[in-house]
Amino acid sequence: MIGEKEFTSPQRITSNTTKLFNYYPREDSKRILSWKGNQFLPYTLQRSNLKNLQIEKAVSQFKIPKELNSILNIVKDSLIQNYAQKGVLYTPDSLGRLHSLQKNILQIQKVNYTETVATNLICDLKLNHSFFATNQRNYKSKSFTLRKFDMQRSKKKGTLPEWEDSCMANPMGVAGLGISKDRHLLFTHRSSHVSIFPLQLGPTASGYVNWTDCTSCISKSMDTLGKNVLLREIQEELGLESSEISKVHSLGLYKEFFRAGFPQIFYSFHISYTVQELIQKLRNSIDNLEGIGILSIPIQAFRDSQQVSQLLTKPKIHGIQMSTEALALLVCFLNQMD
Repeated sequence: MIGEKEFTSPQRITSNTTKLFNYYPREDSKRILSWKGNQFLPYTLQRSNLKNLQIEKAVSQFKIPKELNSILNIVKDSLIQNYAQKGVLYTPDSLGRLHSLQKNILQIQKVNYTETVATNLICDLKLNHSFFATNQRNYKSKSFTLRKFDMQRSKKKGTLPEWEDSCMANPMGVAGLGISKDRHLLFTHRSSHVSIFPLQLGPTASGYVNWTDCTSCISKSMDTLGKNVLLREIQEELGLESSEISKVHSLGLYKEFFRAGFPQIFYSFHISYTVQELIQKLRNSIDNLEGIGILSIPIQAFRDSQQVSQLLTKPKIHGIQMSTEALALLVCFLNQMD
């Protein structure tokens, strides 16, 4: 039975970079995100120019493979129970799935949060399941992971499957790195209640692309969609309006190894407040459920390549672990700054 303990277990998604690269040894090295060409992060660049990508609705609908229906049902029941214990009725959000990326067309499908938890968010959790137990020729043991199941769908062994071939829900995510008026990079210290990277340093603002975000951007650019979502997340998480944000700059669309092909749109943006002004504003605003604080680092501190290399080797700032997502976002920003 999958319960709350499994959902919060670090074993449900591996964060070991070496292990992630070993899963996908034949990914194109030229597209893998790197610092100075010799320190690699588990992300591959899919598109750098989002303004030329047009959003279209896919003709087909996303369906979890029938072999995984029992897992989906277990996850759904567990989520309902976990929310009920907190006195909350579980109503899964509808999210925008990246179905395919061909030339300058990005096709989307509708998925929900339950499907996301049942695939991307438990991709490395060892599960005992009758389907896999009776198909042991494909596995070394009765314990299997959804990542390994999904890898079999790749047309090129040793690489992540194309999005249209994947069994993962793959909802699109947006993450932004904020820059204060006094030239500090801002990272959110995430709370213990979030499902991904609890108590770690994360992006300034981040979130899923909702299905309504997608439908309002049909025939518009991916950049328009990403910026709309980012500005909403900034407002929800920092209490800042769009008039207080400027220079929203795309850093690219990436495919993430960590969540088995999860699509991520990265941005940098400027805030019209100094660090101290922002902190005071946050203290006066409503409680932020995803963050317990803001950590600021002067941009100047990242001018030293050796210090950046050391951070990538030992990803901690003031004793706080940096999430894989925050590190990737930082490297994207520094690469473009150079």
